[in-house]
This record gives sequence, structure tokens and C-alpha cells, in this order.
Amino acid sequence: MSNYLALDPQQHAAVKVSEQQALVFAASQHLINTRVTEVAQLACDLPIFISKSPHGDWALSALTSVVPGQNLWIAEGRWQPTYLPMLLQTYPLYALPGSEQGQLQLGLMADPLSMTAGLSLFEDSHQPSLELQRRMKLVETDLQNEYLTFRFLQQLQQWHLIQHIELVLNKGTEEQRIQGLYTINEDRLAQLSAEQLKTLQQQGQLLPIHSMLLSLLQLNKLIQKHNSLPQFEQIKSIKLVLPK
Repeated sequence: MSNYLALDPQQHAAVKVSEQQALVFAASQHLINTRVTEVAQLACDLPIFISKSPHGDWALSALTSVVPGQNLWIAEGRWQPTYLPMLLQTYPLYALPGSEQGQLQLGLMADPLSMTAGLSLFEDSHQPSLELQRRMKLVETDLQNEYLTFRFLQQLQQWHLIQHIELVLNKGTEEQRIQGLYTINEDRLAQLSAEQLKTLQQQGQLLPIHSMLLSLLQLNKLIQKHNSLPQFEQIKSIKLVLPK
């Protein structure tokens, strides 16, 4: 994040945080940033794709809607899937660029002026509150998982296991194509040697690979949720297309 705001006990003494803030943020995210350590849990409800950040870096993302700026998995004031992504567990805190294990520097994702309800981040003495200490541990864990995700995506790229894919939505009178998504190249995966597969298994990367492939089945559930809402145009079918 280029426009980060470093957390400061003097400047942000009155800041408070709550789970509701994360839900408000997530409600406008049709892609939720995901770590490799979360893929198996999220794949039970959501399709998981590989995408590129605005800076061109690979990232893992859970697709929550085919409509930009909408999240179909927040309803009745809560997150519907069984697993809550780490991004929403730590929001609005994150590790600033340059943070390392044991040398965590915290930043805020949101406007501090809007964070006036919930639990305080600092005590009256400007020392970290219990809530801030709890969230700091989560951010530290997420920082480690971010590195594991980087290694995972680096391995996929090295072995040519990343494949561009398009979602083609049939709306009856027209088709809508969703681009910019990537998945696992199944043909290339099947060509890996026994030694390469063993390496993936030993590194804990084989499970998320298979989970990502299985998660594509959740697209049907996503379309069902989409079609159950009257404000959206009905989608008759969805196809996965591998561009040539």
C-alpha cells in the first residue's frame, strides 16, 4: 500500500475498532485477499483464484460476487461463510512495508476519523490496549502467512502452474466476460514428476492447489446467491473458458 498511515499512539489515541468496521469494508469487495494458509477453509464456500495486484504482483483472492463493488457473502450484519479471512480479522490494521518477524510496524487501512465505536487501541497512558495486543499477534501471523503465500505463488509461476481463465456469464440476451483471473493449470499439474509432487506435498502446497481447483465448483453457489437477489440481472449459466 503506497498511501499508508502509520499507527501512532499520540495521533490515534482515540481510535476504536470493531468487527462491524471490517464488514463495512468487506461489503464493497468482490475480491477478498487471501493467504495460502486459508485456501482450504475458504474453498468450502468460495471460489479461489489467482489475480494480480495493481502493482503487478500475484495474489490469492476469494471471489465474492460477479458484480464489481458487491459482496454477496455479507448478510444480516454478518459474514456468512464458515471461515473469516485473516484480512477481516485484522482490519483496519496491517503490517507496514519493511515489517519483519519481531519488528512489526503497524498501519491503518481506514480513516481514523470514522473509527469512533468499538474497543480502544490505546489506554489512557497511550500504551497498547489488550485489543491492540490481540490484533498485533494476528497481524504478525498474517505477515508470516503473506510470506508463505509469496513462496507458494512463486513456486506456481516457476513450474508454469498458473493459467489465465475467463468467466463467461450467460444472461440470456448477452454474455458478460470476467477477465483478470487465473487458476491452476491442470494439464501442467498432471505432467509434474513424482519428485516435484513430493516437493509440493512436503512444502504444504499440494493441499491448497487441489483446494483451489475444487473451489471452482462454488461458482454455482455464487450464481445462485446472485440470482436470489432482485436487484441483479439473472444469470442463466456460467462457463469457464481457457483463452488461447
